[in-house]
Parts: sequence; C-alpha cells; structure tokens
Amino acid sequence: MVKSPLVVVLSACLCLGGCDGGSKSRLQKEKESLIAQIDSLKKQLSDAKGTVADAGGALTSAQSEVARLMKVLEGREEMVAGLQGQIDGLTKDLGSRIEQITGLEGRVGKLTTDLEGRLGQITSLEGQVGKLQGDLAGALKQLGDANGLVSSLRAEVTRLTAALAGKPGEGNPLDALRGLIPGAKPPETPAQGDPPPA
Repeated sequence: MVKSPLVVVLSACLCLGGCDGGSKSRLQKEKESLIAQIDSLKKQLSDAKGTVADAGGALTSAQSEVARLMKVLEGREEMVAGLQGQIDGLTKDLGSRIEQITGLEGRVGKLTTDLEGRLGQITSLEGQVGKLQGDLAGALKQLGDANGLVSSLRAEVTRLTAALAGKPGEGNPLDALRGLIPGAKPPETPAQGDPPPA
C-alpha cells in the first residue's frame, strides 16, 4: 500500500514514543527518500524554468530578426516599384518621341539602352528579393520551432507544479513524484503480521 506524505509524517510522529526500533528506522528511511525525491524534483523544475527562459530569449531574437528582414524586404519592394515607375515613364516617353520625332535614331538608341539597364537592375533586385524571401521563411521556421519548444516547456512546468502541489484529481502526489524520477521504487509493503501504522 502506497502511503501519502501526510500518513508518513503522522506515522513518524505517533511512533516516536511507541514504535519499535525497526519501524522507526523504516519510517526514517521513507522520510529521507521522500525528501531526496522532492529535492530532485525541485532541481528538475528549476532546470526547466531556466530552459524556458533561454527559449524565451531565442524567441525574442528570432522575432527581432523577422522584423528586420520584413523592413529590408519592404524597402526592396519600394525600390522595385520606383524603378518600375521610372521604366513605365521612360517607355511612354520613348513612344511619344518616336511618334513626334522620327529622325532622332540616336535619341531612341540611348533611351533603349537606358531601358535595358533598368531592366537589368530589376532582374538583380528580383534575385535579391527571392533571397530575402528564403531568409524570411527560415526565420519563420525558427520562430515556429521556438514557439513549439516554449509550449512544451510550459506544459512540463505546469505538470511538475501540479505534481508538487498534489492537486485533487491528480492521484497520489508521492506516486506522481516517483513516476518523474528514474529508478524510483515505491516503499515496501509491510509484511503480514506487522502492526499497521497509526
């Protein structure tokens, strides 16, 4: 039969004056084992909180990087839009010049060369935008991974806190603590004929 921490403590108190040496020794060992298990669980909880704090820092860093990349991308898009507007203007100007002045081939050749240069700039900027989009996707994946880690750690902290508090409906808190500690064994059941603890 698994005893709750309260039964163990009450048994120890009531047996101080009336239990034999073997019972006192067994109760003392159970008490020491319980204290050791609680200390181990507290350390695990502290480590988990530290991991949550680290994950929070990583999440903040990832969010800052995403914000920076978004600003860079917005700037590139504005530049592309501006160049496209310039190209549209040059195209209209070229059409107008051709219609109005048919003898200025040199002017037309210059405008054509300028237009080709602008198109090359657009092609280069489109490549840069594609790279930034890839960087943004990687940053968003890191952010998703960090969110998943934080959620997992929060759930673990909640479970550990509930186990330490021994909330109703959670089962015996001592059993929950033993289940968290590798190699923990339940206390031995008293042999037949031994008097039950008071």
